[in-house]
Amino acid sequence: MKGVCKGSNKSVIAFGNFWGRMMSPGKLLLPFLLLLCLLPHLAYAIVVKEIHVVGNRRVERDIIIDRIKTKVGQPLDRKRLAEDVKAIFQLGYFRDIRVDVKETPEGAILTFIVLEKPTVKDVVISGHEKIKREEIEEVIKIKRGDFFDRRRWNETVEAVKHLYTSKGYYGASISSEVEEVPENQVVLYIDIVEGEKAYIKEIRFEGNKAFSARKLRKLMRTKKRGWLSWLTKTGTLEKEVLEVDIARIRSFYHDHGYITVKVSEPEITLGRDGRSLTITIRIKEG
Repeated sequence: MKGVCKGSNKSVIAFGNFWGRMMSPGKLLLPFLLLLCLLPHLAYAIVVKEIHVVGNRRVERDIIIDRIKTKVGQPLDRKRLAEDVKAIFQLGYFRDIRVDVKETPEGAILTFIVLEKPTVKDVVISGHEKIKREEIEEVIKIKRGDFFDRRRWNETVEAVKHLYTSKGYYGASISSEVEEVPENQVVLYIDIVEGEKAYIKEIRFEGNKAFSARKLRKLMRTKKRGWLSWLTKTGTLEKEVLEVDIARIRSFYHDHGYITVKVSEPEITLGRDGRSLTITIRIKEG
C-alpha cells in the first residue's frame, strides 16, 4: 500500500506540474490564438433554419425556391447566397432582389425580398396605313401580359423598322414610348410615320465578265423605276423578291458551268434625297 501511495502522489504531482506549466501566462497564449482562429469557422457553421420569399405577386414561390442552391438544414454560405440571387435574376421576372439574413440561436432565417418587373397592360400601335396591323404584330416580341423587358422592347422597335425597310419604306420613322401606369404595369406605344416607298434608281453589277449587266438584269423581277412603273407596279424594292432574284442569278451561272460562282448579298444604298435606291450586286465568277 505504501508503494501504491507513493506512485499515486507522484502522478498527482506530475499532473499538477503539467497543469501549472499550461496555466502560466506564456503558455496561455497558444490556446487563446487557436480559439481566435476557430471563431470565424464557428460563425459559418450556422445552419439555415427557414427560407422565406416576400414581394412576389405573379411569380410563384416554388419557382424561386427551385432556382436557389441554399436549402434548409445546410450551413449558411454567403457566397452561395450571392449565386442564388444571380440565379433568381436569370429568371427574367425581377428588377431587384435582396436577401435578409437573421441569425438566431436555433439557426439562420433567410428572406429573399423580390421586386417584380412591371407587366405589359397594352401595346398601342398608331400611324400604320400601308402595312396591316397583323403584319406588325407578328414581329412584336413583347405581348400584353408579359413582364416588361427593355431589351425585348428595343428588339421590337428594331423589328418594326426592319419590316418597313423590307417593304421598301426606307424613310419610315418609328418612335416608341413606355408609360408607367398603376398596379405595376406599363403601356407600350409604337408610333409610325410611314412616308413614301423608296424607288430603285439603278441596279449595278460588279465582277461579271461572262454575262453583261443587261443580261443579268433580265433575269430579275426587281426592276428600276421607269416610265411605266405606275402601270407595271415595278421600280420599288421588295426584299423577298430580291432574294429570289439573287438565287436565280446564281442558278443561271451554275447552268452555264460556273459551279464555284459566288453572288454576294446585294448592297442597298439610299440616295441623298431619302427616296432613291441603288442596288449593287458583286459577282465572283470563278
